[in-house]
Amino acid sequence: MRKMKNLKGQRFGRLTAICPVAKNNLGAVLWLCDCDCGDDTIVEGRSLTSGATRSCGCLDREAHKFRPNRTTHGKSGTRLYRIWKKMKSRCSNPNDPDYQQYYGSRGITVCLEWLHDFQAFYDWAISHGYSDELSIVRIDNEKGYSPDNCRWATSKTQAINRNLVRNAKTITFHGESHTVREWAEITGIDRVTIHSRIFKRGWDIERALTTTPSKKGDGSHS
Repeated sequence: MRKMKNLKGQRFGRLTAICPVAKNNLGAVLWLCDCDCGDDTIVEGRSLTSGATRSCGCLDREAHKFRPNRTTHGKSGTRLYRIWKKMKSRCSNPNDPDYQQYYGSRGITVCLEWLHDFQAFYDWAISHGYSDELSIVRIDNEKGYSPDNCRWATSKTQAINRNLVRNAKTITFHGESHTVREWAEITGIDRVTIHSRIFKRGWDIERALTTTPSKKGDGSHS
């Protein structure tokens, strides 16, 4: 096993490495860093040593003030850019199919740090282990998209989470824990439909318990 580089106390641009705090999905060490602007940030070690990340994002924000019409040339065709655009659309565009049921209409928002700054989102994504096999996931479904409430997850991880729910005696949503039968009584959605949505079709709990069934009663068409 390769020995972790000790970056404690070293400076990288505006950042000073404080201590390692975790590893990302690829096993890379994440470091808590102090930025000269006063903010804290968590950065992958190799992003520090390679010079890819030199601040908490403040350098780019300052540069943005002088380049208000900057483009994302070279990145606008990437999957990560499309994720960023879709994230914003589902939270702010009433014409987006996901806006009414799951996101914008429920008060789910994108933080100011990311809303108008793809580079800030890009820097966070790369420093938190993004790869094209991963999808962005909110840790707390009641909160919006922000650095402290998002992570990257594989389809395998999502499947594991579903299995944990499947094997549990209760399902927790909005801070309340009930059986499938009890949730059926609370929501008015047939328990067979709830069970099918979560355990067969792989819907997340929020969607499964808030989507009104179609007239056909088939959860997959809701």
